[in-house]
Formats: sequence, C-alpha cells, structure tokens
Amino acid sequence: MTEFGVGDIGNILILTVLENDVAKDISNATTKEYFIKRPNEVSVKVTAAFNSTGADGKLKYVFIATDLDIVGLYEVQVSLVTPSWSGKSSSFFFTVRETLSVTV
Repeated sequence: MTEFGVGDIGNILILTVLENDVAKDISNATTKEYFIKRPNEVSVKVTAAFNSTGADGKLKYVFIATDLDIVGLYEVQVSLVTPSWSGKSSSFFFTVRETLSVTV
C-alpha cells in the first residue's frame, strides 16, 4: 500500500486509469480531478494533471501543506470529463503515517 508521512508537502500521487486492466487513453479529458476522502470522513476535490500526455492513462496530484495533516487511511477516486463520457473510477486507498521527530 502507498504511504505518505503526515505533513508531507510536494509528494506526488500518480494514478493510472484502467479499462479492462489496460491503461486508458484519457488525453481528451477536459476535467481531471481527484476526490479524496480523509480519515475524518471529510471529502475534498483537487485538480489533477496529466503525468505526461494522458495517452498512458496517468494522472498526478502534488500534495500541499494541508492535504496530509491527519494520520490514517485515505480513499481517492479519479473523476474525469471527456467529450463522450464522464464519471468516477473505483477507489484507491493510501495511508498517512506519523513521522519521526529528531531533536539535535
């Protein structure tokens, strides 16, 4: 399972949209979003971007300061709008864990 540390900034979550276990060409998507449900059951919508051209089905999101501030299990779904289709993917889960503090 994918893990991030609480408070991590700049980490990238890359997800691949599959259809019948094959990467789907999503290069014509006009809206690309991740819906992220946090451990406290609050959901947020963030704008995703193609990791390259979208032909490989890959989307990415770069976490900002307030995204990963709760330890626990997060659920994410991809939401796409294309000229011929719109909808959400199945769920993907990742964990946010405590990070170690170092005193020198």
